[in-house]
Amino acid sequence: MIDNLTYCSSNIKKIENVNRLFPNISTKLSADLPEIIDSAFNTILYKTLLSNENEIIEDASVEVDSKLIIDIKWKLETITHEQTGVWYVYLGVKRNNKIYIYKGEQKGIYKAPENINLDQVVFAFDTYFKPDGSIKTFHELKLKRLSDEFNARKIALDNLLNGIYVDVVEIDNIISNTKPLMWQNGYSFIALS
Repeated sequence: MIDNLTYCSSNIKKIENVNRLFPNISTKLSADLPEIIDSAFNTILYKTLLSNENEIIEDASVEVDSKLIIDIKWKLETITHEQTGVWYVYLGVKRNNKIYIYKGEQKGIYKAPENINLDQVVFAFDTYFKPDGSIKTFHELKLKRLSDEFNARKIALDNLLNGIYVDVVEIDNIISNTKPLMWQNGYSFIALS
């Protein structure tokens, strides 16, 4: 399924990560797509709907103590004690009037690092997240080049490359069933007829 696909993101760190992990996937720095304020699945569905055909679109989110948090980098200070969680990466690809959804997830523990201020947090939640099966945080694993097996983005892309999707949705069904949605930054979706 990788033929003619391009991973697109407005985040240069994600692009660099994909280039390192999957040098055969073409990448492109692109504009940030609007997001709905909804479930992780619906967010990737609508972001992909707004993308171009054959672009791999990503949306990452985390769950902390069974609560979905879509903007974790702005809420790190709320993690004050050890809390269970999951890091999700959803990928969407629009092809032939359908959207294919792929998923990667990594369970673990979120805990505020000791003796560190927020200026020392390197990227999103990396210094806060200890994946299951590791005694080190994701940041520490990255420094030792041991993070790949715990990387939810890699898991999602592996699933895409192996054709393991969680859902396929007909675009016509999305447009005909569109209900009013809450969007970030005041964006509104207009279905073209």
